Amino acid sequence: MKLSWLFFKKYILSKNANSITRKISFLCFLGIGISVLAMTVIVSVMNGFGQAIESRLLNFEPHLIIKSKKPSDPSSDLKSLSQKINSAHVNSYLFYEDQAILRTVDGQYGSALLKGLDGASLQHFIQSARQVAQSRVKKMSWTDMQESPLILGKDDIVIGTDLAYQLGIFIGDQVVITPPESLLLPAGEIPQTQKRTIQDVLRTGIQGIDSQVILYTKKETPLFQDSLSHQVLLEVYLDKISDIDSVLKIIPTDQFDVQTWRDRNAALFYSLKMEKGLITFFLFLALLIGTFSIVTILILLATQKRQEIAVLLTLGLKPSQLSRMFTHIGFLISAMGILGGFTLGLLICIFLDQTSWIELPDIYYDRTLPVQFVPQFYAFILILSISVSLLSSYLPAKWLLKFKPQDILRKNFQGS
Repeated sequence: MKLSWLFFKKYILSKNANSITRKISFLCFLGIGISVLAMTVIVSVMNGFGQAIESRLLNFEPHLIIKSKKPSDPSSDLKSLSQKINSAHVNSYLFYEDQAILRTVDGQYGSALLKGLDGASLQHFIQSARQVAQSRVKKMSWTDMQESPLILGKDDIVIGTDLAYQLGIFIGDQVVITPPESLLLPAGEIPQTQKRTIQDVLRTGIQGIDSQVILYTKKETPLFQDSLSHQVLLEVYLDKISDIDSVLKIIPTDQFDVQTWRDRNAALFYSLKMEKGLITFFLFLALLIGTFSIVTILILLATQKRQEIAVLLTLGLKPSQLSRMFTHIGFLISAMGILGGFTLGLLICIFLDQTSWIELPDIYYDRTLPVQFVPQFYAFILILSISVSLLSSYLPAKWLLKFKPQDILRKNFQGS
């Protein structure tokens, strides 16, 4: 290793080294460093966005939604199950869910999902939305209501920002709500309608909620009890999401259908996983191109220093030692880029995590760039980068085993 370092300093780092070799080595170092930096920062930010999305979903979406398999009287079964679940210190509430058509006073139409929530569940939802409006994405506590609750009257509703924007409605406006099947009634029959006043417009940062959901306080009688889309469901919120398996064991699967929050958002998590995988793959290709440029450097260096290599072999340097020396030189070049890029990328991630210097436009739900530090991923980056650099250094070093010092010295002697 000592001989490799001396060779590296003299023919790569020294100002007296060949200018072409030095420049190509610097470009190789720069390319590897930028590739590792980009992989570290981009995937850390993507992990941060994934964590922020997961935190929102855990705040706003029920961790479990339970549906009775008995079509006749689902409410009684769900109430008994709710009492059983609540005994395990879990928050569970019955709620109504219906498909609906909205009509504004201006004649604008839109579709929505009606959800009649229990008072505690509704207030938790509203408080979480207010926290998001203040750019604080944190796990909300069921027992800590820091803000005054929003009191909804029997004719009041709460809608999402995207739905309000699509229909051009504001707080205080009235809308007419009707079930979808009412639009298919024969001529002369009056459809079933309900007139409601918008009490508040909330923003959750979840597109499926902000653009579709309408909330109201659950009463004994739902808005459209006879609607074909009407469902009575049980929502379950856990203080610790890790307890979800123990709660699932309490629920008899032969009587109830259960959906977890991950099941309902499987498509979203799959798309995030695919996106992160593809970006990591293309960044790895950029790293691969940078590390394979080491092959060019080592072959160029070996070609330019054929005489010195021949002298070293004549003086007793073994071909295996020569191959190992060039492998070390290539690895030193790539290691400088890997460690430099990784260190700078980690510093950028820490800077993004500690400050809000970069602000995204208002069209994004997150105005800052969230960062999640994943040690396993960083270890994967380093191991992958080092493995590729060793491979790209070893291949041209094997080519040096074909050198015959007597032929090189004979040609130089004849040439002189």
